[in-house]
Amino acid sequence: MPSSGSSRNSTRSGGAYTIWSTESYYSFNGVPCDENDPNSPKYIRARDARAQQSGLRPNVAERPYPSGFRNYEGLQLQSQAPWLHHPVTPGTTTTWRPGGVPPGAIRSVYSRGDPNNFDLISLMDVSTASDTDTDTSEDLAVQSTDDSIHLKSVPAFVAWQTPDGENRFLSDLNLSLDNNASTKNALVKLQATTRLKKGPAKPSIFLFVKPDQICTLACIGTDADDSSHNEELHRHAREKLGTSTHILRFELWSPPTFVVPSEYPFKLFRAGSQAVWRSWMAFAKDTHCFFLHFPMKSLSKTRLVSFCQIVSTPGALTSLETDMISLYGGKGGKVVDPHADVDNVAQLRPNSGVLNDEDNAPPAYEEHANAGPSLSATVPPLCLSPGPDPPRSRKRRREDSSSTDHDDTFTHEKGNQVDERILHAILGLQRTVEETNAAQEASLARIMVKVEEMEGRFKQLEESQRNLADEVRTYMAPLWDELDGRLQSQEDREHVYIRDVIEEVVDENIKEKTVEAIDEYLKHDDDGQGLIR
Repeated sequence: MPSSGSSRNSTRSGGAYTIWSTESYYSFNGVPCDENDPNSPKYIRARDARAQQSGLRPNVAERPYPSGFRNYEGLQLQSQAPWLHHPVTPGTTTTWRPGGVPPGAIRSVYSRGDPNNFDLISLMDVSTASDTDTDTSEDLAVQSTDDSIHLKSVPAFVAWQTPDGENRFLSDLNLSLDNNASTKNALVKLQATTRLKKGPAKPSIFLFVKPDQICTLACIGTDADDSSHNEELHRHAREKLGTSTHILRFELWSPPTFVVPSEYPFKLFRAGSQAVWRSWMAFAKDTHCFFLHFPMKSLSKTRLVSFCQIVSTPGALTSLETDMISLYGGKGGKVVDPHADVDNVAQLRPNSGVLNDEDNAPPAYEEHANAGPSLSATVPPLCLSPGPDPPRSRKRRREDSSSTDHDDTFTHEKGNQVDERILHAILGLQRTVEETNAAQEASLARIMVKVEEMEGRFKQLEESQRNLADEVRTYMAPLWDELDGRLQSQEDREHVYIRDVIEEVVDENIKEKTVEAIDEYLKHDDDGQGLIR
């Protein structure tokens, strides 16, 4: 076997170095070789003493390795783990450093080339050996080639606390997390599906968290916070998802982007939809710190921690833009400001490129401080009065400056009074219409509640009928068996009785026929008569 020096200065063309994760088997040209087999063409004896001196595992063979790989053409590390694959440009000096390499990850590096000129280099527990080998001037490293993350529609659970210390939750969510390592773009998207209006459709609500909205992002453990409130939050999340979860703690500079269908504001007809909507509005409005839970099997903790460190660095990532027009089947969505009055549609920021008619609607009657009375108590303006017109004088008054000014003032005041009466009449009509709509919506809401209650009762009735049918079948099964047994026994008895009767009748008939045959025979047989006499 060549020495460490020859291995350090050797030059090979067409060869490759391969990492294997086994401890007792190596391969040469694709053929496994037992290191304890003395007949192997490249037999290498384990030197446990040196391994113990170097602080390595005593049951694993250890050989010296060079401080750097120089002029190895086609040098390559190969393994199933993606971060162990690192091609090298031929004819260059390459160094790997053991940053983040777990102990025991690298077992052996060897050359697959000419069998007569074979150099074996063993790298065992690099993180330990690099500290103990005095001939090593440079460390080795294996780095990840891609830190991108692409999660889509992963079950998630969001928990937070209100300023009053009350625990709040959002369940039945889907998490999508995109981090493009090459373009430095990232986006966190939460999605919930619920029935927001009348009809069978269940549109989605989206919550986008952009990198520039995140102050800090940390991946924490369940034991990282001793607060009983947070422990209750985490426990509830694990029970809801039914598995072990990663926990991300978000601290935001600004609220996340809240996107809803373009039909907003819409009428919520179901109590469950109203509860979901209020929870989302409260979360988007008052929450600057929340916990996000999703299953551990979706992503390794190492990559998640690395992502958290990058996101927490200001300016390290930019937002991955989402086309709002492509949402909801091309109808587009609206970005809702949860801090604005939900009744004030003018404060909404439409992103679908189409303005609703609701944006141009007149303000509601509650917004006027001097709203008029109902229609029945409103005095109609003079122009709408059914009475006769007042008589007009044919005399012409003398026109002077004072009378002209007085007439102008009187006309202006009269016009203002007419306008005010018309406005009051219109407001009264509007109020009557809105009261009618509110009463109709309340009646419809009560009807929907009754319908849901009837549906629940029907389901309970069907369940009770199924249970009753199962009980009847369970109770009747032994009765049917007993009835079958009794019928079979009665059938057997009847069969035996009929057989006996038939046999008895047949026997009597045979006897009678026999006697009659003998008598008939003897009557015509003279010899027989003589014998009888």
